[in-house]
Order: sequence, then C-alpha cells, then structure tokens
Amino acid sequence: MKIVRAMSLLVATVGALAWGTGTPAYAASTDTTLQASVSGQVGGSTGGTSQTQSSSVGSPASGSTEGVTFSGNALIKAKVIPDPDFRTPDVVVLTIDLSGITGVGATSKKKYVTTNETLIQRRLRPSDTVALTFPFWLSGTTSTGKGPLGAISISLTYNVDTRQLTAATGSITSP
Repeated sequence: MKIVRAMSLLVATVGALAWGTGTPAYAASTDTTLQASVSGQVGGSTGGTSQTQSSSVGSPASGSTEGVTFSGNALIKAKVIPDPDFRTPDVVVLTIDLSGITGVGATSKKKYVTTNETLIQRRLRPSDTVALTFPFWLSGTTSTGKGPLGAISISLTYNVDTRQLTAATGSITSP
C-alpha cells in the first residue's frame, strides 16, 4: 500500500515538473506609459480653406458655428499580455486618457474640455493606428453626452521583442 502511494506521489511530482506548475517568466505582462502630443481642429474651416464640416460646434452665446482647435497630451498606457496556454499572439490592452487635451473656440475663444478615457484591446504588432471619437464641451459646464464629437487618430510603435510601446503620435480632426 505504501509503495502504491509513493509511486502515485512520484508520478504526480514528475507530471507537475514536466507540465510546469506556475506561469513561465515570459508570460508576465509588460506595462508602458507614454504621452503623445496631439493637436488639430474640429469643425469650422482649416488653413483658410472653406470646408463644410458636419461637426461644427454651436456657440452657446450666438448660436453660430465655430471650429475648435485642440492641443495637449494624450496619456497612453499599454499593457502587453501573453497567452501562455494557447500560444496565440500577445494582446495589447490600451488605456487612452484624453483629459490632458483642451480646445479653444475659433471665434468665441472659449475653452473646451474632454475627460474621455477609452480601453482598447489589440494584437501586438510593430506598428498600429488607433482611431476613436471623443465628446467635448465648454469648460465649466457639465457634459450631457449629447455634445459635439472630435476624432483622434493615434499611431503607435512597439518593440515586439521587449513588448514595450516605444512611440505614440496623434492628430485630431472632425469625425
């Protein structure tokens, strides 16, 4: 009886060693945080050229439309997560925080803000572009969720060997 128990324990131990008992070191996630300087205009016309934009911003005081020029830093956190069980390509979970970006109305000179934070999941590749929209509103007022939208496009560069985000740049336009 003792021999059978000892053999069972030996087989279980050898099996655990052969299959591995914990998460391999390469399966740990990698976190990177970068700030991307972004700028651009939503609504109105750009560069002196007359353009009709569907996302013109209404000026609360006059009821007219105006363009809003945005600038600031988007905070981008990239968490690269491997799949040690099925060995599929690594996944990047992005947290994009736009609260560091503000806008100025072209005619009213009023300040516009956003606090949009977005989570996105992508496959890890050497370069990627993420496009999303964000709401914005006059500073000092409360967002109703029905306000105008801007669009941001962020180009990301990764070192796939170290699994780290190495560069990020972005631009803002009308959706």
